[in-house]
Amino acid sequence: MEEVKVMRSQTIRQNAVIAILSAFLLVVLVKAVQSHTINTKLTHQKYELLTQHSVITTAQTEPANIVTQDEQAISQALQEWRQLYSFGNRKFTFKGYEHLYINTNELLAYDNVAPKDTRIDGWETYKSLWESVINESFAEQQITRFDIDRVEVSNDLGWSGITFRFRAKNKGKDFYSSQHGTHIWHKVDGRWRIVHEHMTAPVKIGGREVLP
Repeated sequence: MEEVKVMRSQTIRQNAVIAILSAFLLVVLVKAVQSHTINTKLTHQKYELLTQHSVITTAQTEPANIVTQDEQAISQALQEWRQLYSFGNRKFTFKGYEHLYINTNELLAYDNVAPKDTRIDGWETYKSLWESVINESFAEQQITRFDIDRVEVSNDLGWSGITFRFRAKNKGKDFYSSQHGTHIWHKVDGRWRIVHEHMTAPVKIGGREVLP
């Protein structure tokens, strides 16, 4: 009988130990599964955050290359200005291009190649001066290169910078030159018009004149 009691007692202890170990292993297994699930969720969340951050960073670092309609309009007007002064074997005239300038005394121009006064006030003075001078001293003028350096707009005012090279004839002889030009534009009745023009010649780079 004593042996039977001992065997039963040992069996009970063994079963208890097995139950405790099983419970412990079950707890460990559950925690492992939970930990894996949490880590997976965290990894997924971290990936989403990194992806979102990457998208945001990319969007923030992309350069803004936006050209407004007004800037485009001034750029197109400058191309018309180029056509005006690149007249080739035709007689130079402002006819058909009057809309590029403000046709009032508001127009103010500076030009260091003007024959007398470098300051020119008013549209009528500007028009009559250059139609005469250009046909006499800049015959058959042809712009060979034309660069729009800058166009900026703020409300109904804008400004632009250009650099161009040209060839022409003076008393039958060919010559070449270049100029910088700055224009201030005023939007009047929906159209951009030049209210100020400042021309400087010749263009120099490294102390030397740039020729076509």
